[in-house]
Amino acid sequence: MTSAYTDLFATAPTVDPAAKTARNSTYVEGLISNGGPAINTIRQMLGSEAAETLFRRFLFGTER
Repeated sequence: MTSAYTDLFATAPTVDPAAKTARNSTYVEGLISNGGPAINTIRQMLGSEAAETLFRRFLFGTER
């Protein structure tokens, strides 16, 4: 099974890091704006500001 994944790596296109970060940022900002099970729970535990920092800086690396 893992050989199927390793075979894909050989033919996978190169990803532009800036484009990847931009797409990740769009996703993260959507989570922050719209909420979701994970971020809502973290907000309850840590507060909104800490949750947003956690998602932007540490989980997805999209901090502005």
